[in-house]
Amino acid sequence: MTESPTPFAYLGKYALILVGGIAALMVANAVMLGTIGVPVPSGAATIIPPMIAALVVGQTWGKDAGALPDSRAAWRFAAMAAGVFLAVQLPLTLFGLSAVGPAGQGVFTFAAILLLVTTAIVLLANRWFVSVGAKGAIKQR
Repeated sequence: MTESPTPFAYLGKYALILVGGIAALMVANAVMLGTIGVPVPSGAATIIPPMIAALVVGQTWGKDAGALPDSRAAWRFAAMAAGVFLAVQLPLTLFGLSAVGPAGQGVFTFAAILLLVTTAIVLLANRWFVSVGAKGAIKQR
């Protein structure tokens, strides 16, 4: 077993998977709207990319360390990854609000609260899925 990696070591991988997942769901949304007239549900489009990113990072962590991340390290990673999620979502949210003009300004407070609640949910999902991913990688050894 190698030295336990730090949570910071995996933030780049998490960010790449997160952004790739968001982009893929944007394309899927456009395709679904264009072909069958039904969008990807917004809740799914918001939570699926960070779930997948945390799961993949957890698998990598489990393979690298050969053990589950300890609770403190998993929470640190989850908090830092939630910060990455917020940093990615904030400009997208602001762009979306500005694209609808004056109506977007009227719902700014609601959008800010929704973004903070979503980030809290992502924090919990990151914590859960990084451990689940690591556990799965360890079982495959």
